[in-house]
Amino acid sequence: GRPTGAGRPTGAGRPAGAGRPAGRLVRAGVAGVVALMAATAAYYAMDALLRDEPLSWFWPETLLWWGASVVFGSVLGVVGASISRPGVIGLLAGLTVPVGAAAQMVVLPPGPSLAVTSAMVWAQILVWTGALLGAGLAIARYVTRRRTQTA
Repeated sequence: GRPTGAGRPTGAGRPAGAGRPAGRLVRAGVAGVVALMAATAAYYAMDALLRDEPLSWFWPETLLWWGASVVFGSVLGVVGASISRPGVIGLLAGLTVPVGAAAQMVVLPPGPSLAVTSAMVWAQILVWTGALLGAGLAIARYVTRRRTQTA
């Protein structure tokens, strides 16, 4: 016959098996931090280049946003890793970025001044379109998975 416990982790293997999702989420959190820090560095490097100003002028802001990258990047990385999960968790994870983008358009729309430019209008159109498409895809994936689970 088949030995007891064959095919599943026993003893010291159980915690290791249980830790797999946590390990995946930790890696996702670290990836989110690294991605946001790299995006911040690229943003300020391009800002310095386009303004023809020394990059050193941007260090205080860069360091501030790198600190924010640790907090928000880790959370967003874990959220991104959770998108593939079934059920409401996956749905909420899939809606995080589209809802965040829409919220930014309401709270902090693009444009440094009160004068409306065509670039500002296009930026808003693109963000709203992306937010609607992202939310629609997340909802469609959720509904499709529910239908296949109940069928």
